[in-house]
Amino acid sequence: MAKGISIKDIAARAGVSTGTVSHVLNRTHYVTPETEERVRQAIAETGYRQNIIARAMRRGSTNTIGIIIPKIDPGYFYGRALSRIGKRLEQSGYQLLIRTSGDQPLQEQESIRALLEWKVDGIIMVLSDNDYDYSLIPCPVVLIDREPNLKTVSGFYVDNYEITCRAMQRLIEAGHHKIGFMGAVPRFAPTMNRIRGYRDMLTSAGLPVEDRLICCGPTTQEEGAHSIQYLLEETPATAVLLASSPLTVGAMNYINSHNISVPERISLVSFANYEWMPLCNPPMDGIKQPNAEIGLRAAERMLEILADPDDKRIVTENLKCTYIEGKSVYCVPNGKAP
Repeated sequence: MAKGISIKDIAARAGVSTGTVSHVLNRTHYVTPETEERVRQAIAETGYRQNIIARAMRRGSTNTIGIIIPKIDPGYFYGRALSRIGKRLEQSGYQLLIRTSGDQPLQEQESIRALLEWKVDGIIMVLSDNDYDYSLIPCPVVLIDREPNLKTVSGFYVDNYEITCRAMQRLIEAGHHKIGFMGAVPRFAPTMNRIRGYRDMLTSAGLPVEDRLICCGPTTQEEGAHSIQYLLEETPATAVLLASSPLTVGAMNYINSHNISVPERISLVSFANYEWMPLCNPPMDGIKQPNAEIGLRAAERMLEILADPDDKRIVTENLKCTYIEGKSVYCVPNGKAP
């Protein structure tokens, strides 16, 4: 921005009033095409840029929505949700301002403070603190992915329990009795619900729940390789439910580099990005999560609240996943593992 350039300078250069310049910038009144062209030429020649925060203080809105996610990782769940949020909000004239929390409550609070200082109109976020009351934030808030203990704001989540039960049913019906689980540390609702579904299905099938078959840790490729090696070498697991994309990539890297046969040696079902599962050899059984739909629902709910500040409804929904059957599950003859 050219230092010291003001609307008055633009008006003088274009030979119009400051009110006309304001109408061109904010589209608040009709201006003839010829006059608008003169104003925009003057803006281009001077390098003038609007002060967004100052304009926001005058208008009471920045047309900006804050986003808080654990990390910038476009290849996995949040990338697709974020893309859909952005597309829907941009259609209504809003921009996104993105911050990360690192899954740390203190960093999350700092991100909230920063977004409020930027005068965002609302915040769509993935929580990092299960017990915080997000209705205390002084702007509209919509949660995605992780359910809080306190249901005080709208939120859209994945039905992780139901789809985990479906995946476990597939493995159990295929004759697997020793099924491993690889997932995140159970701090948040998605992993807790997946573990609950895993345990409940084993119990309902009359199978023991063995803690040695449950591997929870950082959701990294390195952890995925380490966990699958442990399950293959030190446990009787004949199948594994992989509850994260990075863990799946790490596990597959280890399996491929050690020439381990899938599904004959180990059967696999994954929560990873379903789009590349058919490219695996063999194509992997997987779970298609409604991440784009969650993003769309969250964006539309935010727009509803912004359009009607008196809308105090707490709208929550657990969206269903889809089981995509591949060829990575071995059917055990007579219930005996290969």
